Amino acid sequence: MARPTRPRCRPATWRPKADALASLGTTGVWQGLFDESIDYLNRSLAVARPAGDLLCESRALHALGLIELLRGRLDQAAEYEQLALRLFRQLADHTGEWRALNNLADVLSQQGHHQQAIDVHQQALALSRQIGDPIGESYQLGGLASVYGRLGRLDHAIAALSEALVLWRQTHDLRAMAFALSDLSAMHLKLGDHDMATSLSREAIPIVRQLSDLSRLTGPMRQLAEVLTATGEVSAADELVARLEECGSVPAHDGE
Repeated sequence: MARPTRPRCRPATWRPKADALASLGTTGVWQGLFDESIDYLNRSLAVARPAGDLLCESRALHALGLIELLRGRLDQAAEYEQLALRLFRQLADHTGEWRALNNLADVLSQQGHHQQAIDVHQQALALSRQIGDPIGESYQLGGLASVYGRLGRLDHAIAALSEALVLWRQTHDLRAMAFALSDLSAMHLKLGDHDMATSLSREAIPIVRQLSDLSRLTGPMRQLAEVLTATGEVSAADELVARLEECGSVPAHDGE
């Protein structure tokens, strides 16, 4: 049976409560409080749906999709993001649309559907460029680079990530820059271009020194330390490993 169309009106007496619950739920996601976040987001949906508040409903669904993606529950994540995507498009919320597409592409890639993931990222990339959203553009380029990397298509991965790096330099997103420089240096090293790998890893060092917390960059920073060691930048690699140990991101060395 076709799903009934809900009114688009958003009564002012309902919206603050739905907004507040959705905000609490979204904040908890990045603190790892998944169960608490799910409770807030479901309560937000319970308020937003009877009120016809499609905006709050779409945001809550998108946040629930992200939680399931982070938990590795891919089918559930895809279901939530498809529902959110439908509402974002109905609302002409293009930022929400590319974010939902981005998560759907991540789901597809993790399920092994790499070409479908590329297609969805490219769809979101075209949308981001159409609306002039450099953040969305950089997300999709970074996502494309990850998928190409999994497929071993390093030339394509380098091209996409290099484009993303240009945007992250413009927006001065230090974390994203550190991630990109680490991945690019590793890919160039794998291709045998030691000079470029060295140049990129050296560029990453002062950026990493500006970051107070590396806990969410453990993988890229361990990779960067390996590249620095391989290219002869041993002291910089040791400094980075020490920083990671301080963050509790890697086991302490036993003296070897």
